[in-house]
Amino acid sequence: MKLSLLITVSAVLAGIVWFSVNVDERDHLTQLSSELQDKSIALVDSDSTPPQRQSSTQKSKSKSDNMPTETQDLAERLNRSKGRALKAEIETFWHTCMSELNCESKLNELATDLSAERFNLLANYHQLDGLWQQSVGNLLFDEQPPLASRVGRLKSEARKIWGELAEVIFADEFALYD
Repeated sequence: MKLSLLITVSAVLAGIVWFSVNVDERDHLTQLSSELQDKSIALVDSDSTPPQRQSSTQKSKSKSDNMPTETQDLAERLNRSKGRALKAEIETFWHTCMSELNCESKLNELATDLSAERFNLLANYHQLDGLWQQSVGNLLFDEQPPLASRVGRLKSEARKIWGELAEVIFADEFALYD
């Protein structure tokens, strides 16, 4: 209980600091991410079949032609990370691109190498994390129900907010709970 309370309080404090950094730029980025999401939804809707994976030689040629190595590495880390490592990668991405003022171009570069779910997670991370923090704060555990039901409520709330990737994002926490 103390560990989960410590994690929750730490996450809330980190969220407060993160969201207080640059409100105007975040509003601009929120608008850009929703525009990118609309574009990605339009692309998915226009093609009924998902894009096919390229062969390794085609992939290496197209990556070297289209993206710098740093972006390739980031896309690979975002695709294979889970739990705290995934959160850290996403937060590092946003911190870096906000300081360099190039979030839109970085998101455009990553759009082709990330799955639709991972791209939407990256693009909408701040909004989803804010909803998650608010939701966790609203959960009432005062009546002391059994631990299993509290964990179940928390997992259910995570799936409601984070969708399919809740198991990936909270892999560390869910493993501890189980």
